[in-house]
Amino acid sequence: MRLIPLVALILLIAGCGGETKQPVQPVGVSGPKPQHATSTRPPSLFLESRAGRQQAVLGSYCVQGQLEGGCADSGPIRPTQLTVARSGEPVKFLLENARVRHPTDCVGATKHACTGSVTVRPLGCVRRSLRSIPLELGRETEWVVDLPPGAYQLDAVAYFKTDD
Repeated sequence: MRLIPLVALILLIAGCGGETKQPVQPVGVSGPKPQHATSTRPPSLFLESRAGRQQAVLGSYCVQGQLEGGCADSGPIRPTQLTVARSGEPVKFLLENARVRHPTDCVGATKHACTGSVTVRPLGCVRRSLRSIPLELGRETEWVVDLPPGAYQLDAVAYFKTDD
């Protein structure tokens, strides 16, 4: 198994938008076809909801294997599709072929500082955080949407270990 410490995935990012009066909130996007993890590429992250299962758009990341590693910076990310979820609906964040883990060499202020989190932001506003959803150890984290109607982006950072 490869040990991969950090990846930053962007679920949705676009220009900083204003308020919306729509009664639902987009909370994720689909991306390219699923990819299997390799030594220099992170595993795919998915958002699963009543609307279906959609792959996160890959943003900047760093991965480190036992003998090799690599980083990549993304340019502007353009979502191809949104996930619509209403307040009170459950959604899941799922890693494909990997598990969120707590690295032994990580010292954080909280239990989840060394596992990762999903940060909820107004759509396109990367400097403004509305809440942080801690990632649970393992392959999935469930979250019950607790946001007012509007457009949001979800930014994920995770420490993980791949199946291979």
